[in-house]
Amino acid sequence: MRCTSYFPCFILLLSGLLFVQSGFAQRGPRGPRINSPEMQEALVDTLISTLEVADELVPAVRAILEARTNSLMALRPEPGGGRGQFQAMRAKRQAINQETETALAVLLTPEQMTSYRKFMDDQSRERRQQMRRRNQEDRP
Repeated sequence: MRCTSYFPCFILLLSGLLFVQSGFAQRGPRGPRINSPEMQEALVDTLISTLEVADELVPAVRAILEARTNSLMALRPEPGGGRGQFQAMRAKRQAINQETETALAVLLTPEQMTSYRKFMDDQSRERRQQMRRRNQEDRP
């Protein structure tokens, strides 16, 4: 008789855990991570396709874009770094982006460089909008 009195509590506890887990699974970790290798590869492929890079230039352009990605991914904030750390990261990010543009300008036409800048601006704008939406979702 005593065993059966624990059974409803066990079922209630188990269903509560499943409910909590399904709530987290529904929202996920804020969508797909942009820094995953798959997402980065897809971004590079999309950019090469959008710019209509000549076949013989694709390996060189891909190498430049992958170097940019690796450099940006190496920039990680340290816990407790404060506002100064993020300002330093922003300066490093801008330097990496400038180096990338300089390297690409040697290979791409002026029209392709204009398309590259527009593509990157659109990506940046989209990330900012996603961050705003997430921040609004997080507020009660």
